[in-house]
Amino acid sequence: MIAPETEGIMNVEDRRSATRNKLAALGCAVVTAVSDRRSGSYAVGFADGRGYFTGTWDSEAKALDWAAGNLPRIERYVLRGEAIDPGEFVLERVAEAAQAAGEDGAALREALEGRWAEIRVEGRRTRNREVADVLDDVECGDVPPRDLVARLAQELGLPDPTGTPAPR
Repeated sequence: MIAPETEGIMNVEDRRSATRNKLAALGCAVVTAVSDRRSGSYAVGFADGRGYFTGTWDSEAKALDWAAGNLPRIERYVLRGEAIDPGEFVLERVAEAAQAAGEDGAALREALEGRWAEIRVEGRRTRNREVADVLDDVECGDVPPRDLVARLAQELGLPDPTGTPAPR
């Protein structure tokens, strides 16, 4: 019998095995991205060989450990085609909401309401303080949505989906 205080705690191998199973259910696996005689390069990709869609690691174990902590992001990518990169995810969501909001900052906040917590988490994952500042401005509601999208794109080094020049 498992002691109540340890019930539900997985060891590393069990977690990796569970992650393999969850990836398989999505049609994914840890795949060899590049290899040579001295080392390999592993990534999370499609099990059918269509390619990989994450960064690479020097061991299968490291790739599985990353996947274990990022299964929701992998699932969003595979099932809905949403970006895995946290910056791309934040920019896509804010740009979509900005399009719906027009020039109204309060409408932008409302358009993001159901996904705001997820957007904040992914914004923190970018490890970019300026991205956090832009997201704070979204909450204030007094900056035009197109300007916020332009600033986000500039801070992330990504193209602005609205084509708006970033404010200075």
